[in-house]
Amino acid sequence: MRKIDKLVFKAFAGPFAITFCVVVFIFLTQFLMNYFDELIGKDLGFVVYARLIFYFSLTMTPVALPLAILLACLITFGNLGEHFELTAIKSAGISLTRVLYPMLFFSIAMVFVSFWFNNNLIPKVNLKAYSLLYDIRQKKPALDFKDGIFYNGIPNYSIKVKHKDPETQELSGVLIYDHSEGKGNTKVILADRGYMETLNDGSYLKLTLFDGNMYNQNKPKIRRKNNEQYSKMEFAKNEIMFPLQSFDFQRTDENLFKPHRVMNNVGELNTKVDSFRAAKSKLQGTFINNIKSFYSYNLKHEKFLKRNIDTEAYEKKGDFYFFDESDEKNILRTATTQARNIKSFTNAYSEQMINRDKEIASHVVEKYKKFTFAVACLVMFLIGAPLGAIIKKGGLGVPVLVAIMFFVFYHVMSITGEKLAKESLVSIPQAMWTSNVVLFIIGLFFLYKARRDSALFDGDYYRVLFDKASNLFKGIKS
Repeated sequence: MRKIDKLVFKAFAGPFAITFCVVVFIFLTQFLMNYFDELIGKDLGFVVYARLIFYFSLTMTPVALPLAILLACLITFGNLGEHFELTAIKSAGISLTRVLYPMLFFSIAMVFVSFWFNNNLIPKVNLKAYSLLYDIRQKKPALDFKDGIFYNGIPNYSIKVKHKDPETQELSGVLIYDHSEGKGNTKVILADRGYMETLNDGSYLKLTLFDGNMYNQNKPKIRRKNNEQYSKMEFAKNEIMFPLQSFDFQRTDENLFKPHRVMNNVGELNTKVDSFRAAKSKLQGTFINNIKSFYSYNLKHEKFLKRNIDTEAYEKKGDFYFFDESDEKNILRTATTQARNIKSFTNAYSEQMINRDKEIASHVVEKYKKFTFAVACLVMFLIGAPLGAIIKKGGLGVPVLVAIMFFVFYHVMSITGEKLAKESLVSIPQAMWTSNVVLFIIGLFFLYKARRDSALFDGDYYRVLFDKASNLFKGIKS
């Protein structure tokens, strides 16, 4: 049995390593494509981008593990079935369940590894990955003038050149708008030609212009046509220095990102959920006391009893009186104002409660995801191994198609459950575990069929059934 276990595990190890790397690469590419426009052209160097890719490769690991196990199991048992090795093992009196033991133990180990990875390592990696991504997105693009297009990367300046020589850095047709005084386009510089160079290790840009003019419009505080002054100055050579400190790559304090739920482990999430629930309970307790101030009561008062009035004008009803027309208008006006205030206060309170519930639900969902992604490794094994034995097709054709189909089904159910849980439409445990439970039942069904050598995906089997049904229908019709 040890030889068979080694044979099966070796057949599984290779496809698993390859598929895991491929799946991580696909997920990483899909994720980074969302920020592609914000990552290129920043002139950050290889090290920064390598760190970003490494961090996000680690964050994709818990998602990639279940799909890699599913695909590797399909390929492994598809190959064993296609080359009749699985048939030879069964003919030796070894059941399919016993053959699955090596991958079963491996999948159970991956459940614990995935949970440890997701709970202990991923929060720290997320903190570094998303803080680095934020800093890269905030960094300005590298200094680059394009022909005929205004460049606004330098603060308080807008620069356009007709043509730039990429080799000599010579410029022609230079137009510069100076907005440093915040008065609009009052300062303009035109030059026939020039060249650019960076000084002090890229801290400053020196722009040397030739044969040009400087135009300046002085606007007085009191706007009058006669008070506006215009000046023009010709120059043969003019040198302008632009500071480029805003182009430096600056790191943000990582502690600013720490409060986000994806940066927390299970213990920290539980602590935050408890604090949110305590704040919610406190808010509920203060609601009744605060809303009492919006209510006032007009009860029987001595001043109405002392008034010399016709008692028939007042109609007694319990402890309340119906007052005359002027009093009635004041009371109605006051009641209307109070009703509006109560509605406003209640709506604000309801909005706060809804936000608190969503905050609590999002943190609880994040906690459950650490468990569901880990258990998904076992569920995907339970689907992939029996299904590969039934299909008996190896390679990257049918297994990839089947794996994508089941993983998309699992992913859609997980995302749907997550949204329903955050909106409090379904209980969080039910929403988060439904996808695993459904696929677990499907996996048990495939295991039952595989043990009985069912022709579940055999075209001839369904063709025979169709012929039998067709003959039966013809017999009834005749």
